[in-house]
Amino acid sequence: VWQGEMLSLLGTLDLLKFEKLLYALSAAGLTEGKNLTVDKIQFPSANPFTTNKVVKQQLFNDIVGRISTMQLGFSVASDDITPKMQLTLQRLYQYLQQLNQLADELDLSFGLLVIGCSDNSGNKVTNTRLSLQRAQNTGNALNKLGFSEQQMYITGLGQIDIVKVNNKARKVIFNVLFVNKEKF
Repeated sequence: VWQGEMLSLLGTLDLLKFEKLLYALSAAGLTEGKNLTVDKIQFPSANPFTTNKVVKQQLFNDIVGRISTMQLGFSVASDDITPKMQLTLQRLYQYLQQLNQLADELDLSFGLLVIGCSDNSGNKVTNTRLSLQRAQNTGNALNKLGFSEQQMYITGLGQIDIVKVNNKARKVIFNVLFVNKEKF
């Protein structure tokens, strides 16, 4: 639906097809939060046609990989979750819902690491606190969307002192840890 200069997508779409659609729309100059809204898109909880355990494991691994590439970028000295970040967190939450279903089917347990970082401008103690606050605010936002805080481990790394990275290290990054539930 076009509303002025804004395109709003509505309906149900597979998450992987959604990612391809976003990529194609970005090539046409449409960007989430700028001239594109996707908050009315709904995702099926998992691919219903997938019955093969190997395919399910591959899908699980693919989603884990997609999550590991997601990041939230913060302004200097800020720990605020912006509307653009909220869109990223909604997509992350959809991935996590799919992981929950696949994990149950594959007899896996998983958790999400939410890792806050800071650049090296300012005081090291303040940056350590800020990195943790960024991660906590992100975890709170995910919890409000419905993701269990018992499945999250929230931590702050403090400031990142890597040449050519440090001034862009104002981020929250994500990683998924998973283990097989089978008893040894």
